[in-house]
Amino acid sequence: MVPLLDPHLSWTEKDESGLKIILEKWSRNGFEGEVNLGNLAEGYASITTRNWAARAAKHGSFVTMEVHKLRGKKGFFGTKTKWVVRQFSCESYDGVFPVMHGCAEGHNILSALAQAMLDVGYGFMSRSRLEVYFEK
Repeated sequence: MVPLLDPHLSWTEKDESGLKIILEKWSRNGFEGEVNLGNLAEGYASITTRNWAARAAKHGSFVTMEVHKLRGKKGFFGTKTKWVVRQFSCESYDGVFPVMHGCAEGHNILSALAQAMLDVGYGFMSRSRLEVYFEK
C-alpha cells in the first residue's frame, strides 16, 4: 500500500513575510488580531480577531482563519500551490468550543484571505471541508 503524501506544504520565508506584509497593511487600516505562526512547518498559520460581521452573536464573537498551504495539481513546472483558509467562530478569544464553518480558496495568500473575509461578511456561507481541497 502506497502511503498518502501530506497535502500540506511547509511555508517558505517568502510566504511568511507576505503574510506579515498583508497583516501590517490591515493593521494600518484598523485591523486588530493575533497571529499564530507556530504551525508553519505543518503548513498553516492562524489569525484570530473579533467577528466584524457578527449579528447578535449568531456566529460567535471571534473568528479564527487558518491559512493552509496545500499541494495543488501537477503542472508543467512542478506542483502548484493552493491556498485555503478554514474558518472558525467562537464565543471566547481563547478558542474554546470553536465552530468550523467552511473554507475559502485562492491562488495566493491575499486572494484566499479576501475570499474568506467575504464569506465571514456574508454569514459563513461556505460549508466546504478542508479535505475537499486535498489533491489525490
